[in-house]
Amino acid sequence: MTNRRFTGWTGVTRREGEAMWFINWHIGIRGYAPSVLEIAAHVGCCAATVVKITTALRAKNLIHCMPGQARAIALTRPVDADLTAA
Repeated sequence: MTNRRFTGWTGVTRREGEAMWFINWHIGIRGYAPSVLEIAAHVGCCAATVVKITTALRAKNLIHCMPGQARAIALTRPVDADLTAA
């Protein structure tokens, strides 16, 4: 997959933006959130780093994770992205 540059909000790192773009794309195309391993593969990091990224995005109130559920990441605000590009 090609890396996408996220420029929607200030205070978001490149990897956080990549993760948000991918979460938005995945939900838009497949109808459900990606797994941690799928996010890691897209961003190009390990699963532990994805946990840190999602923790930071939760702290910034940009995503919401439902505890105890798989694939339960939701964006709190829409991401302006082309969902057809992969």
